[in-house]
Amino acid sequence: MANNLDQDQIRFPKRRKSKDNPYTIGYDKNQKSYFLNFPNASGIVQQIYIGQELYETFNGFELEDLAQLNEQERHIDGTELTEEYLYQKLTVLPNEVEEAIDRKLCAETIQKAIKTLSPTQRRRLILYYFEGLTYEQIAKIEGCKYQSVQDAIKLAEEKIKKYFLK
Repeated sequence: MANNLDQDQIRFPKRRKSKDNPYTIGYDKNQKSYFLNFPNASGIVQQIYIGQELYETFNGFELEDLAQLNEQERHIDGTELTEEYLYQKLTVLPNEVEEAIDRKLCAETIQKAIKTLSPTQRRRLILYYFEGLTYEQIAKIEGCKYQSVQDAIKLAEEKIKKYFLK
């Protein structure tokens, strides 16, 4: 979806659901954000708010489900299922959605932890872990000693560990 669209103008198509897809996505006008409803292990429906990128991923999954339902209804007779067709359909991993949610939540938590660091620690940690630079390269860029960079990154790691232990 384009970012410049007014969220009140967005209409969500009514889609019939596959019995194998327990997820429901949508847009909450009051919260002005996208949401995902899903049953937990106990069968209780949970709702979490998600970003637009994750919404678009789920939307793609729903469209694929709908396409598969249409294909099954219109083009495949149950007696014509071959091993090759079944293999193609069964090789899709069922946990892709859960893994996407886990990655998103983990990334958000890490970002919150990094925001608690001082600007110097944050900058050096990002250069080291996300940009793949060495202590020496970071020291050269910042015009400081190797040991200063190493100490800042080690201290940042300890602060992040404490953040996660809270």
